[in-house]
Amino acid sequence: MRYFLAAVLTLLAGLTFAQRQNTTGNWNNSGNWQGGNIGDNISESVDLAGGITSTIVSGDNYTIGDLTFANGAKLYINTGGILIIGSSGNLGFLETNNNAEIYVNGTLEIFGDLNVNNNLVIQVTGNFIIHGNVDLRNNSNFSISGSMVVDGDFIANNNTDFTVNGSVDIGGDISVGSGNLNLGPGGSFTVGGSCSWTTNICNQILPVELLNFAARPVGEAVLVSWATATEKDNDYFRVQVSRDGSEFSELTRIKGAGDSEQKLEYEFTDYNPMPGTSYYRLSQTDYSGITTIFTPVKVDRGFEGDIGIYPNPASTTDRIQLFTGGNESDQVAVVLYSVSGTVVWKDSFEGNHLELMVPESVERGTYLLEVRSGSLRKLHRLVLK
Repeated sequence: MRYFLAAVLTLLAGLTFAQRQNTTGNWNNSGNWQGGNIGDNISESVDLAGGITSTIVSGDNYTIGDLTFANGAKLYINTGGILIIGSSGNLGFLETNNNAEIYVNGTLEIFGDLNVNNNLVIQVTGNFIIHGNVDLRNNSNFSISGSMVVDGDFIANNNTDFTVNGSVDIGGDISVGSGNLNLGPGGSFTVGGSCSWTTNICNQILPVELLNFAARPVGEAVLVSWATATEKDNDYFRVQVSRDGSEFSELTRIKGAGDSEQKLEYEFTDYNPMPGTSYYRLSQTDYSGITTIFTPVKVDRGFEGDIGIYPNPASTTDRIQLFTGGNESDQVAVVLYSVSGTVVWKDSFEGNHLELMVPESVERGTYLLEVRSGSLRKLHRLVLK
């Protein structure tokens, strides 16, 4: 009996329960739901009946498994209201049938895909976040004065129109059969991948057609290079670097060509690269201030018996990153000398990646930093500014 009960509980744990709102009104009113059961759990699939309007009011916050609109259903998320579909570990989806309307004045977040049949209207003054892909059929109208973010690809058939006074950020590729893009004052539309739309719209979205972007170690430095096929209203490029591929800092800005119809090549040398693994990223800004960010590339710099330190020069408040390329259990000794050879500070640590904080009492200037790890020994010229 115990084994039978355990099997039943295991089966139930994997089920997704369906809830249905049948009557127009607020999401939080159980009287609008079939059987009085509100959709309010990630284990639940929620259906909006045909022709009804559901409203999530300010202060309400719901997480559900997935959401399906019948024909003509509408969803309003008021300012301060939140609807989350799925989670990072339990992907969901939002699927609409014909003539659906979605009004996001609060927050709508989908951990999964948005799949749309014909005739969709979306108006966003709040935040609309899609962690998957967007797949649309014909006749979609987007009015974005807030923020819309799509982590994946955006694919649409004919008659897809955008009016953007806020920001739209497509992380992957965009492919649209036909439609219009109207960028209002302060509006931005960025695409991380390729663009397949009408030529003039792709030029508006992607003022630079990037042929390639690469970064590779050259001796003690890293050479960053890229080439463009065309440029339109291109003001400048920025080369950025990151330790983890998430938080980037700017290394340099390089002037763009403005308008160009021929292949142009650019390069920048980072003479003080991060040791170990790092990520380089290119962004481009046009004359109107709209920025396009391209996919970062990874650079691995082997130590080969060397010891690395970053940043250098450093400020007295920086956390100095020290990399030995050894084992996590290695003992590391650090000694800071003045240029005259006087010991200013010393300490010892365990590991192969350390964060050093030089004492505040150490004055600005040029020093020698000795690092010992096992049989490795290296002297670094360290500048504190």
